[in-house]
Amino acid sequence: MASIVVKITQVIIETYPDRFLVTCGTCGGNGRFNGTCHVCKGKGRVFVRVPPELSGQDVGLLQCGTCGGDGRFNGTCHICKGVGVLVACFPRIVCGTCGGDGRYNGTCHVCKGVGSVLLEGLSTY
Repeated sequence: MASIVVKITQVIIETYPDRFLVTCGTCGGNGRFNGTCHVCKGKGRVFVRVPPELSGQDVGLLQCGTCGGDGRFNGTCHICKGVGVLVACFPRIVCGTCGGDGRYNGTCHVCKGVGSVLLEGLSTY
């Protein structure tokens, strides 16, 4: 998994210099999740709207298909999809010089034509 993260990091840094990787807080970076089911919230059953012509009821209570009804989930992390990291980006605001257009007497010299700048006080280093 480490080689995948290194490759992802390299591509992200080269393509999007304002983005970075953070460890997934749900799985702790290992790509696996073992805990309360995120679909049924540990109840083992989910409410499903059933068409009235099929059951005569508006709502049906069914066994959760994600955890099999036991309320626990052990498998690939549903947040990072098993990678262990998430892409985050530094907060950006609309460029005050060009108003977000990216142009000011040609290409805006402040935002370099992007239309937004990093929130003041943060840097990519």
